[in-house]
Amino acid sequence: MYLTIPLEIYLKLNYFLKQFPTTEWSGPAWYKPHYRKGEKFPKGFTLVHFHPVDLGHGTATTIEAEDTAKILQKTWKDYPETEKCMMGIIHSHHNMGAFFSETDKNCLKDNAPIENFYCSTVVASKKEKFAFAISYQDQYGKTHLVEANSENINMQMPNKSKEQDKWARIAKKIKDDKKTTTVTSWYDKGGSLNQGNLFPMQSRPSQFGSYYTNNFSINAYDEYDSVITGQEKIIDKHRKDSMTADDPDSAYISSLYKSMNAGEIDQLLVEEELELMNLNPAIVIDEIGKEDKDESKASA
Repeated sequence: MYLTIPLEIYLKLNYFLKQFPTTEWSGPAWYKPHYRKGEKFPKGFTLVHFHPVDLGHGTATTIEAEDTAKILQKTWKDYPETEKCMMGIIHSHHNMGAFFSETDKNCLKDNAPIENFYCSTVVASKKEKFAFAISYQDQYGKTHLVEANSENINMQMPNKSKEQDKWARIAKKIKDDKKTTTVTSWYDKGGSLNQGNLFPMQSRPSQFGSYYTNNFSINAYDEYDSVITGQEKIIDKHRKDSMTADDPDSAYISSLYKSMNAGEIDQLLVEEELELMNLNPAIVIDEIGKEDKDESKASA
């Protein structure tokens, strides 16, 4: 059994995990079942939609029936595909890792339906990122729990042509909004953050083959923390601002790239954000960089 998480749902999950890094949240979720021909037990599900309704505390969150009832009609209206879905739950374990606690398992058992299936997803920002399980009652009234293997929980990427179109839109937006900036450098992977080499050198080779000078020096842990915290605030602002755009992920990537080139955030942090979106950082940065270089040559 598998769980597929579409890209836009994946981005939404990461948004809420970032907003509430140490607090559990939960809400109803809608799952589309997939069957093999002639079989009644689903081979897998797609997480179609979810709506957080409760912000708990560090280790627990609770959904009240009336909270779900309030949003049900609006959900069906705004997301008509949910009417044909099976309803379940989703909740976070923030930085504890995704797994089914005894409380979670009891919730699955208590909600196991006589017909169809009750689905539950646990998400986390660290360690194991996802856990998925279903419950149901057989013809004898016995309750069953089936948990998916972690390797069978995957994100559904757009097809290649759509992804390349997205990069083209990002590149065009960057060119349209282009300002004169001084390119400063950033950390590369395997560099300053590795144990035994915590503090950055004045310059180091990038994974893209060029040398870049670090745009700040670090003499103590508190200075390092303040710099990273400041950059994360910039990233959070980009994330929030992009949510209102027609194409949120393109707007977000575009703003990250511009801030990176302006020396406001390090390449390592940009790469981490792109990886969270299940994008290849090298390809995305290279494609946008090529467009930028072509524009510079044309104007020279």
